[in-house]
Amino acid sequence: MANRTATLIRNANLPGIGWRRGTLIQSKNGRIKPDAMLYNGGEYPAPQGTYQIRTYQGTKAVYVTVGNDLDAAMAMLERLNATRDKAAAETILGIAPAPKPEPETRKTLAELAAAYIAKKKSPSQGLSRTSTQVRLLVIALRHEVGHPKF
Repeated sequence: MANRTATLIRNANLPGIGWRRGTLIQSKNGRIKPDAMLYNGGEYPAPQGTYQIRTYQGTKAVYVTVGNDLDAAMAMLERLNATRDKAAAETILGIAPAPKPEPETRKTLAELAAAYIAKKKSPSQGLSRTSTQVRLLVIALRHEVGHPKF
């Protein structure tokens, strides 16, 4: 079974030590101290730092920075754990993952211009365009498609 452990840690610049990662400190009432971390068994103030989520790919630790807001970091950790639990449950139950939607294909400028011209030529638009106006519009668009300015 894959390692599904995800932990919230603090990455901070400790005075006299440098940038280090440490575990969060939980107070007696269950809340986490916002600007403090535990490093080498000692409690250090860590006002200059960010929260990170540590996960594992095989035996390699992967760190994802989630910002300096503790509440947002905790929400992201809960969401990540819920997503991983859902994926594991689907694997155990034999449910196939949902197919990913195909990305929209990009259209060329010539295709977009042709669609625009066809739309403007149609009488259902209710636009009172004379044939001269439509012809000038077609010439202008075809000229722009031939010589785009970027």
